[in-house]
Formats: sequence, C-alpha cells, structure tokens
Amino acid sequence: MESIRSATTGDFAAVTGSSLENLRMRLASARAQRGNCPPIAEIRSDHLPTILPREGKDERAQHVERCPVCHHQLVAWQRSWEGRATLALAWSGVARHHTEMGLRALWARLPRRSAEPRPARLEIAAGMTPPAPHQEVWSPPPVKLERVPRRVKQAVPETLPEILVFEVPPPGIVPRALLAAVGERGGAVVTVESLEEVFGDRDFASVRALVLTRARPLGEWPEAIRSARQRAPGRVVLAVVPMPPFGPASLGWLRDPAVVGAPVQDKDWEPALVRAGWREKA
Repeated sequence: MESIRSATTGDFAAVTGSSLENLRMRLASARAQRGNCPPIAEIRSDHLPTILPREGKDERAQHVERCPVCHHQLVAWQRSWEGRATLALAWSGVARHHTEMGLRALWARLPRRSAEPRPARLEIAAGMTPPAPHQEVWSPPPVKLERVPRRVKQAVPETLPEILVFEVPPPGIVPRALLAAVGERGGAVVTVESLEEVFGDRDFASVRALVLTRARPLGEWPEAIRSARQRAPGRVVLAVVPMPPFGPASLGWLRDPAVVGAPVQDKDWEPALVRAGWREKA
C-alpha cells in the first residue's frame, strides 16, 4: 500500500481514493485561482524589446504575478544562455529598425531636383531664361566635337659618332690610351660583354671598329676573328690575344694585322688602330 506525506501535519498517511480526490480538488482550485496558463512562448516574447505593441501583454503580466509556475519558468529562461542570446538578438533588430528610420527621415529632408527642364548655362548667359518658372525652355543638342588626328612628326635620324665596340667582361674597364685615340678621331667607345649584342642593334651602322678581348682558348681565336670580319664587313677588327710561350712566329695567324699581343701597353693602341685600317688622327 502506497503512502503520502501530509502537507499540513507532515506525517505519512496511506493513499486512498478520498485523499487523491482531495488532491485533485486542491489542484483544480489553485488552477482556477490563477487562471489558465498562457503559452510560455508568449510570456517570453512579452519581456523582449519590440517595435509594435503586443496584444494581451498586460493580462499575461498579471497572470505571471499570481502564478508561481509561470514566474519560475520565465525567470529561469531569462537567466539561461538561450534567453540572453534571444534578448541580444531582439535588441539588435530594434536598433537596426530605428537606424533605418533615421536614415529615411534624413533622406526625406534632403532637397530634390525638380523634374522640370532647366535652362542651360549658355541660355542664361544669352538672356534666354524663361519668363515664367514653369515654362519649358528648349536647349540645343550638344555639339559633337570631332578630334582631328595629330600629325605624326617624322623622327629625325640621330647622327651618331663612329663607334668602337670594346668586348670586355664586367666591370668593362677601357684603357685610357684607347679612349684617347678614339676620341681624337671623333669617335666613341661602347663596352659589351659579348659581340652578339652588337650585330642585331639598330645603331650597328655607326660601328667603325670591333675589339675582341674576351678570354678564349688559343685554337678558337682564328674562327672568332674570321666570324667578326664576315659579320661586320668593312669594319676594323682587333683581337687582343695572349701570346703563347713559344712565340708568335710559331703560328701563322698570329702575324695577322688584327692581332695585338697581350698584355697591351698604352703605346701599342695607336699603332694597332692604324695597322688594322682606321684612319690616323684628325
């Protein structure tokens, strides 16, 4: 047999049909006193910030005051993370609404352009403004300007001095005696790392002399001299060749007038240019 504790005396008593009936009557009486509980979602929404007024909010607030069950559920929800997040989201929606309304009011106060035609500046300057504010004024269509292509100036060919191309690896130091000899003839010296840079240049017609000084095996010098003369016909070709230990007379091509024995002294550049075919000093 089950037992139930009495709320008045605190003693345990056996559960009977009459005791259950009395409990039902007390619960029904308490429910009748506080009224039927509204949906808990409506009660929660009443405590969130809104833009429009909510219908029946006062009645639900009075019910929460006299109903401990609804009051407990509301307070527990407000203190939970779900209730706090819902409250923050509601506040952001209200703030966004008020911001939009403020911007709309500001936009409405800005001056608007009238849809009526306005006289052009030329018409106002010429005294053609309309006598009445609502009278339409015809404006002439804008004049389309045609652009006349500019005359292309023909490039005047630049006159370059006679150039001596000095093949030398970086940093490209040119002997002073060679600079002086070329300058006295009204020419200029240009240094390159390889002669291949010169043959395809647009100013190759101004090249008067080529000087080969890059290190090469002794057997490649005859072909390098022959190739330079073939690709630059009519130009002066000089080759600074290190002399072998057995003397220049041992190889026939070393007696070529284009060959200058290394190391070259300052006094050797002037005779070498004359011997290779460049004119003497002016």
